[in-house]
Amino acid sequence: MYFRTATRKKGNKVYQSLHLVESYRTKDGKVRQRIVINFGPAHRYSKGEVRNIIGALTKFFNLDEPDTEVILPEASLDFGSTYVIFRIWEELHWTEVFGRHLKDRRYDFDIIANLKVLVTNRLLDPKAKLHILDWMEGIHFPGIDRAQIDYNHLLRAMDFLIEHKEELEPELASPILSLFDTSLDLVFYDLTSCYFEIDEEDRDRKAPSNRAVSTLRNYGYDRDRSGCPQVVLGLVMTKDGIPLCHHVFPGETPDKSTLKEVVLDLKARFPIKRCIVVGDRGLLSEENLEVLSEAELDYIVSLPLRGNQWAKRVIKALADQLKEKRKVWKQNKTPLAEQQCFLEVVIDARRFVLSHSEEIARQTKNTRKGALSQATSYVTWRVARTLGQHNGTIPVKGKALSHQETLLNMHDYLKERKLKRYYRLWLDEEGTIQWEPKEKSRKWENEIDGKLILETTNQTLRPEQVVYQYKELQDIERCFRTLKSSLDVRPIYHWVDRRIQAHIFMCVLALQIQRLMRQRLRKARIKRSPERVLEKLSFQRTVEATSEGRRIQGLVPPTGEQLSFFNALNIPKPQHKHLANPAL
Repeated sequence: MYFRTATRKKGNKVYQSLHLVESYRTKDGKVRQRIVINFGPAHRYSKGEVRNIIGALTKFFNLDEPDTEVILPEASLDFGSTYVIFRIWEELHWTEVFGRHLKDRRYDFDIIANLKVLVTNRLLDPKAKLHILDWMEGIHFPGIDRAQIDYNHLLRAMDFLIEHKEELEPELASPILSLFDTSLDLVFYDLTSCYFEIDEEDRDRKAPSNRAVSTLRNYGYDRDRSGCPQVVLGLVMTKDGIPLCHHVFPGETPDKSTLKEVVLDLKARFPIKRCIVVGDRGLLSEENLEVLSEAELDYIVSLPLRGNQWAKRVIKALADQLKEKRKVWKQNKTPLAEQQCFLEVVIDARRFVLSHSEEIARQTKNTRKGALSQATSYVTWRVARTLGQHNGTIPVKGKALSHQETLLNMHDYLKERKLKRYYRLWLDEEGTIQWEPKEKSRKWENEIDGKLILETTNQTLRPEQVVYQYKELQDIERCFRTLKSSLDVRPIYHWVDRRIQAHIFMCVLALQIQRLMRQRLRKARIKRSPERVLEKLSFQRTVEATSEGRRIQGLVPPTGEQLSFFNALNIPKPQHKHLANPAL
């Protein structure tokens, strides 16, 4: 059935009649039309009357409920977060990099798919390898055949990863350097430790002759205060905050003994010509500074301000310049927050840069003044109390502490508050507690308040640039925090050396993606961490259902916030085609 209008003209007026018409076939097979309802002149009906007629017909024939099939969803999986990770993976051409090393190798499973799952798990919900398969049940992995993912396959993928580490690291880092248009003229190097929840270190273990021997997990300088055996992780990072490469050392390795190996490795594997290495003085010993010089690499290192003769010489040499700066600040009534200067001096052919902030100096001085006042009151009270208890002027319940015991308690009190350097405590010839302030130490603390002293072999950077580059070293400490918190690099549960090294390599790959995301979010002025963004994106989910015996898969549209994240990360809006191939 359909509507048809009949038009007729009477004088100067035109009239239209509205008919509901149906077609039918005559006995001889010809098609004809007949009027079912004649609604009369069409102009008689207003829009409201038409709606009322439709409503009445709908109600009379019980047409309120649409006669359509309702399909209930049977499954829903997280999608947005894995889609982003896989897109970045392909943008970095990592599939191509791994593919080149797999070209002449024959595996009976998909190595790259297992590596993707391992790295994605680190970024989204770090779990032990045994639990990854359970975790995968709630996640959609675009383009991955789940039958290829197996516990043993995950471990074999890790073995492949560490087997090719030397060749892979420069190839995997190269696309990131290209994205940031970064030249390797400045690198940061620092160390941390990763512990194992085991009772014995590997040096004390006797492995059966038929098993691989683990050598890395030993006691050393315990940064985590875990009291457990550990390995030492050295991380090299670019000036844009992207991890470049890493090294794993036995847990007992001293910090300063690692640098030579790292420098030689950098020169051999990366396109470095002239480069500045930034590190702490504890890492860059005099011997290591010679290693850097021999490798034709510049360095920026900080000097310890206490007990260091070079620091004393630098402060003495720049004392008059700093005094003049303070005089100018006072004359010009410079705001306290702007009272900062950068000075340099050359002593015995070595270049030193001094940074001084008057605001930080005053804050430090006031904090120390309050702490010393409280500590002095405590020391005075403890000494008077002990003397009074022993001469009988102060009553005591039970046994009074001896002067020696009180002295030890006072040492602990000052040590805990890092104030021991400001006091001299001793027992006189009669065994009585005596004390006095260390005026020399206190005077020196006033001298170094608000100061940072750096040594550098670079002759082109201005003093403020040298300070800025050194302060960027804090970014590598953020990398370590991310590795240990968000990516759960420790505790490590593997015991074979190659698996320990592969686990750390896998975490560093995840860190590279995380840092790339962080840079893009910061550039887009989105004040959310990559972890929080991935969590929000995971709420964009797939929907699966069955209709007429056919499996249907759909995608929940992204929210406005999710779209802003995709745009900031330079990721195309997810579409249905991306469910099968994220790179389309």
